[in-house]
Amino acid sequence: MIFVRKLFVIILLLITVFVLSLSFVSAASFGDAQDLVDGANLKRVKKMQLS
Repeated sequence: MIFVRKLFVIILLLITVFVLSLSFVSAASFGDAQDLVDGANLKRVKKMQLS
């Protein structure tokens, strides 16, 4: 019984770590995408100021 409980806890920990890393990665890639969009908007604004 104790072994089964330990196994369950380990699986739960693995799932938690997996979900956390997934959310971290998606947040990081979303941040990169946001930076790209901001960069494009900045270029557009600079072009408008030049013209």
